[in-house]
Amino acid sequence: MERDGLKLKNYKITGDDTILDEQNHITPEVRRIIEELRPDVEKGRKYLLKKLNSLSRKYPKTPIFKNFLSAVYQKNGNPKQAYAVNKWIVKEHPDYLFGKINLAVELLFKDQPEEIPAILGETMEISELCPERKVFHLEEVIGFHTVSVQYFLAIDEIEQAELRVKLLEDIDPEHSKTQYARQILQEWYIAKASERWERERHNRKEVLLKDTRSHLQTSERPNFHFQDEINWLYQNDLSIDREKIQQLLNLDSSLLIKDLEKVLQDSIARFNFFVAKINTEGYNTKILDFPIHALLLLAHFKKKDSLSAILQLLKQDRNFIDFWFGDIITDIMEVSLYYCGKDQILRLFEFLKLPNIDAGGKCIVGESLVKIINKTDGRRTDFINEYRQVLNLYIGNAENENFADTDAIGFIVSDLMDLGYDELLPEIKQLFDLELVDTSICGPLTEVETEIMGDPVEKSIRFIEKDIFAQYEELHSYEKEINDLEFNEDLASEIYNEWSVSPFDNDPIVNSKKPGRNDPCPCGSGKKYKKCCMNR
Repeated sequence: MERDGLKLKNYKITGDDTILDEQNHITPEVRRIIEELRPDVEKGRKYLLKKLNSLSRKYPKTPIFKNFLSAVYQKNGNPKQAYAVNKWIVKEHPDYLFGKINLAVELLFKDQPEEIPAILGETMEISELCPERKVFHLEEVIGFHTVSVQYFLAIDEIEQAELRVKLLEDIDPEHSKTQYARQILQEWYIAKASERWERERHNRKEVLLKDTRSHLQTSERPNFHFQDEINWLYQNDLSIDREKIQQLLNLDSSLLIKDLEKVLQDSIARFNFFVAKINTEGYNTKILDFPIHALLLLAHFKKKDSLSAILQLLKQDRNFIDFWFGDIITDIMEVSLYYCGKDQILRLFEFLKLPNIDAGGKCIVGESLVKIINKTDGRRTDFINEYRQVLNLYIGNAENENFADTDAIGFIVSDLMDLGYDELLPEIKQLFDLELVDTSICGPLTEVETEIMGDPVEKSIRFIEKDIFAQYEELHSYEKEINDLEFNEDLASEIYNEWSVSPFDNDPIVNSKKPGRNDPCPCGSGKKYKKCCMNR
């Protein structure tokens, strides 16, 4: 068997303690002594130091007593003596694998990992270090690969470390050293993610948001052509009676579309009103889902004239988006942008060029654009030229607080990776040189260069292709799951209080029980939740 480059087919693994007895001069009498001492060695009993020194000299060809001695010194906080014994083992018993493993551990403690390949082999593969052997003891293999995991993590070769952790889990997932290897791998993820996020925080640039809403605020409800039917949208969550939806669809579509666009505008004009209402009366999706209803219905009618009203929502700040849509925003917006914007692709590109727009809005438009492009044949050159204009706009405004946004640019670069537009690598490199790219979204430049040269990623439009009733079912199921898990009356209050103090705060408000779309992914990858595990 061969696992991802690790050569396992050349040897067998056994738990038979006697396989190396002849090589290590372990007689039945020595075996009895070893088994008698092992429990106290594992506990690091200090009285063993004198006894093990004596046994090491009495049985000079038996390396295990020296190995025990090194372990007891280490457990008693005397690494200097343990290291001296390790060198003694390697000198006297050059073929004793545990001696080499001990020496490698010493180099790790001394922060000298670069010297380990000279001890364990350049390939860090046990079968190549000991090519004459066809059988290895379980503890040899696990010990060797545990040290290998530590070595590769020390030099930041994460893929090689991951391969060896997988191998250890295949061999013995419950072994203490396997669990240790798994633990230090996770700790590496977390440490590196923390370092990356600290760098990103330090280098992060956000656009200056402008007040586009306060002058519109009112408590007056709009007048609608179909007052009674539109009321249903203000009185029902996503479990709304499907017969009511069908009655809405049977109305005069031209007038209904105008009403639905007014509903979207109402979510902007009465934002403060509804935040205060929820803050006073408690969180209630039955009175908060009306803009979601409107977007689903507008997507159903597929009228391109509705695009302006939809994009107006995405010009709002993150607090607005989180309040009305939460994590449902992606499906809701993408289905409406897809059907109302697929014949107006240039308008979506123009949105990516707008100043003073929160990165979340540009992310959603960008992902919708990718899905539309995936379904559009024969215009690659045109689209590349449009994206080039977008990238050059950011390059030319690197110091402009109205445009410079590392999150937004990170999302756009990620979209280009999905599309496989490698022709834009020169511009992408310029953005990296200007430190305008959030690598927690798209990865470092080396990763971008590799992935953008691969096959385009076909984005799923599974939800988009469903009929409106199936869309309602799916979203209602998701909404119910979220409400059951984390009914959160503090959300509106938190938004209300923050809004009253700082209406253009860019920090997303999220429930601590669940990562937000733009938070670090809890898996420790260092990427944002949206671009990592959110959709898995």
